[in-house]
Amino acid sequence: MRFVYVVSQYPARSETFIAREMQQLVDAGHEVDILRMRWSDTRDGLRVTGARVSPVLIGPRALTRGLSHALGNRPWHAVRILKSLLGSETRLGIRVRLLGVWLAMLSGRAWLNGRSVDHIRAHLVDMEAAGAWCLSQITDRPFSITAQTTTCRLDETLMRRILRAASVGVATTDQTSQWLTHWRDDRPVVTVRSGLPVTDVEQRVPDRPGETFRVLAVGRLIPKKGFDLLLRACNRLLQNGVNLRLDVYGEGPERERLKTIASRLTAPDRIHLHGAATYDTVRAAYADADVLVMPSRRDPETADKDGLPNVLIESAAAMCPVIGTPIGGITDLVRDGETGLIVAPEDVDALVQGLRNVLGEYGAALRRAARARQIVEDRYCLETEVSRLVTAVQHVVDHAHPGA
Repeated sequence: MRFVYVVSQYPARSETFIAREMQQLVDAGHEVDILRMRWSDTRDGLRVTGARVSPVLIGPRALTRGLSHALGNRPWHAVRILKSLLGSETRLGIRVRLLGVWLAMLSGRAWLNGRSVDHIRAHLVDMEAAGAWCLSQITDRPFSITAQTTTCRLDETLMRRILRAASVGVATTDQTSQWLTHWRDDRPVVTVRSGLPVTDVEQRVPDRPGETFRVLAVGRLIPKKGFDLLLRACNRLLQNGVNLRLDVYGEGPERERLKTIASRLTAPDRIHLHGAATYDTVRAAYADADVLVMPSRRDPETADKDGLPNVLIESAAAMCPVIGTPIGGITDLVRDGETGLIVAPEDVDALVQGLRNVLGEYGAALRRAARARQIVEDRYCLETEVSRLVTAVQHVVDHAHPGA
């Protein structure tokens, strides 16, 4: 089959799960085209060997050409899409971007190079999903959307229209499966977890912490990750004589605020904000850390929250003990007392106690880590999960057409 993926940027450091899925499809003999809405911010991230990459050009010339094509060749299509985009209650800035995406899709039909498209894919119910929907309307080919979380910037009417139009709704966790089923009005939903090539992941060598307790956090520096809480929890332990080091890998709008918090703590030299890092660097950090902490919370302003952060799957595969919160789909993998520890969100005291528990009973932490690794092997195998996706897509390619 020939898959066309609509992505926000390519390559992307924070979307390794999409790159892995595309690479597995290529390795299995499928064709993959990547339509990127913009180039990578860092020009770094996993690249897909064997895929074709094309830009979605959003500029005055492309937009004019797209609008001319829409009005001249598919006027009713143009009216329907325009009403959906401009009539929604989504913020004006996002509506303008959505309109630009649609016109750019129209303008960029040359991406197809005269070849047929079997299926259009998008992860994330956001601009990527809107782009896949628009491209599906233009090409009259089915599309699928993978929901990684249960939050969305689009208004409910537009979101429901896009989700209902998808021929395949894909969930990555039990929570996103329930959410998708609701918004798709009980249309079929298939669960395809974010898989890993598990056997390629370097495992942490089981041992006790050395003189320094090594705490690791990985993710975008945004409020929902709760890294400010982790900084305060580590500071509390340092004040109580625990010899630890905190390494945070990631970039984002919270960086300056976190730097300010760190500078005011008892031992700022023990807290290291490394910024963005390559996947190889992060993978090595999993193997070196004594515990990975993901203190996720619901964003107090936007209500945004995590699904199942990919770093938890990766660190579990590396047999690094983990601490998380019961937010989103985290408990699909991190089961309190069985495969990791779950602490209350927004609770520094709970984080402190969780870290003390890992440090004080490290043998138990390693046993939990081994069970987490087994779950990753059983439920997050990349080849198995992508095969499940292909089966679902092949069915709609053979028997169905895109919705309206």
